[in-house]
Order: sequence, then structure tokens, then C-alpha cells
Amino acid sequence: MLTLIARGLPNQQVAARLFLSINSVKTYVRTAYRKIGVESRSEAVGWAIRHGFGSEEPGTSEVVRHQGLEPRTR
Repeated sequence: MLTLIARGLPNQQVAARLFLSINSVKTYVRTAYRKIGVESRSEAVGWAIRHGFGSEEPGTSEVVRHQGLEPRTR
């Protein structure tokens, strides 16, 4: 989830990419904000970039990582 947000995708495109409803995406995004201690999408993007999210090629790893918020391995 954070990878897609860091790439600038809006909630609707995140939902389509992950085969989720828009409401599920909104819930996951709010949960991610709480877990990483941010209040806005721009803060979340900054956090994600600083922690190694957002530069990996699209694939299924976003689906696996979005709930645990683990950064990708370098």
C-alpha cells in the first residue's frame, strides 16, 4: 500500500491494482498513517521514501507488504 502511495497513485488506482474496494483502501491508508505516525498523504510519501518504499517495480509484493509495513530489502 505504501509503495503505491509513494508512487503517487490515488486511492482509486490503488484499489484497482490491488483488487480491493475503495473503502478498503481508505481503511488501510488510515491504518498505515496511524502506524507510521503521520497525518497526511504527503507526510506518508515522505516517510515511505525515507524507509525504502516506492522504488520497486510493480508486482505482487505490494499486496504482501501493505499490512505489515515492512520496508523492502536492499
